[in-house]
Amino acid sequence: MIVALLFMGCSDALDETPLDFVAPENFFQNESEAKASVLALYNSVIKRENYSLMLPWMVDYTAPGFDVPRDSDQTLFYNFSFDPTFNVIFDFYVTSYEGISKANTVLTYVPEISSVPQDTKDVFLGEARFIRALHYFHLVRLFGDVPLITEVPTSVAEAEGSPRVDFNQIYDEIIIPDLEFASNALPDVYESSEAGRATKGAALGLLSKVYLTRKNYALAREKAKEVMDNGNYGLVDDFRDVFDQSTKNTKEHLFSGQFLAFRVSNLYPTAMSPGETTVCGIALGTVNPEFYDAFPDSYRKDISIITEFEGTTFDGPQLGKYIDFNGSNGCWSSDNNFPILRYADVLLMFAEAENELNGPTQAAYDAVNSIRARARGEGADPNVILPDLEGLSQDEFRQAVYDERVWELCFEAHGWFDLVRTDRLASELENAPGRMAPDSRFNLFPIPQQALDRNPQLTQNDGY
Repeated sequence: MIVALLFMGCSDALDETPLDFVAPENFFQNESEAKASVLALYNSVIKRENYSLMLPWMVDYTAPGFDVPRDSDQTLFYNFSFDPTFNVIFDFYVTSYEGISKANTVLTYVPEISSVPQDTKDVFLGEARFIRALHYFHLVRLFGDVPLITEVPTSVAEAEGSPRVDFNQIYDEIIIPDLEFASNALPDVYESSEAGRATKGAALGLLSKVYLTRKNYALAREKAKEVMDNGNYGLVDDFRDVFDQSTKNTKEHLFSGQFLAFRVSNLYPTAMSPGETTVCGIALGTVNPEFYDAFPDSYRKDISIITEFEGTTFDGPQLGKYIDFNGSNGCWSSDNNFPILRYADVLLMFAEAENELNGPTQAAYDAVNSIRARARGEGADPNVILPDLEGLSQDEFRQAVYDERVWELCFEAHGWFDLVRTDRLASELENAPGRMAPDSRFNLFPIPQQALDRNPQLTQNDGY
């Protein structure tokens, strides 16, 4: 049986059992083995090719914020000069299907284990469907129509022979049903030793983002409100605690990439932080000075973007969210988690959807203003620093939410996604200092050339 088919992976931060090296018909025999196979799914989310490095490059360098990077790979994204042969895009594409393949394996074999109670199986299956939905959600937003694989292929030829499927079908048949199942099957919380596994709130939050992307504002608001009413989530008091390694998995973190130094390390802090903040930070991208100047002065700004660190003043603004405060871990071995979905994002999604449905209601104002209050920092004068929003028209409030998303979620792998879903990619980059407006083909990334070469059923996106 071929399980991963070209997509062999390594162990994950939650469990080290080497799933890839055991045939599933021999591996899935009891609850502990089933659980190990589920925990191994999370590795595809935190790999170098995904949230550890490449996905943030793809969607943040193609949005305002970063300045011209020094490294040629990032420059291709910054200048919109990438093409189908760019290996970073192919590596992300392959890793996504690796995660999908492993999820399909769990969904195929775990139901057959008679010794596992059904409610436990449902949790395992909910996790697998959450991970599968997350990967497909990335794929359809980045590439549009993509192959839809829901079974475990039995040969390389079968795996490489799948045609592209309309992205709407993938939403309707996989992404939304998977997240609906997960939201009903997953628990609200786990034991602290298992923090980082997908929860009911994570599934609801991601489902809200799916509906917002599809402009189904009623359901986007509904799912966001379910998270807000859940009782297990909220904004942490100190904005720095969202990113500090000593305060992982707080009530604000619905779902994060779980990293552990020297085991499955986060590469992003070393790649994107200046050397003075960690053992060997190389700052592959700096923050655009005009973006920094336009960012409202606040405690949130001081944490997100830094101009000095422990007595060292930089030549220009630098990325501050992923400073490795445990820098003694060494090069390329940071244990910073990556915040994939957090409560502030849910509040902003709720406010955006509510405004589209009813204009800026008090509930919409309250959601955004709670974020602005935290962003001011303790003791800041609300009349001077980020005053509460009030008295706005629907159009003005919509723009205010867009701005708040940039200031709150910058450099967290949301930029390009937000610009494309709101039809603002060209207009925002046209007005960004030192940037040019990309043409409409860049509303999608190219299907990787290596994938086209391997699969004659694939076609290329327009313009590439």
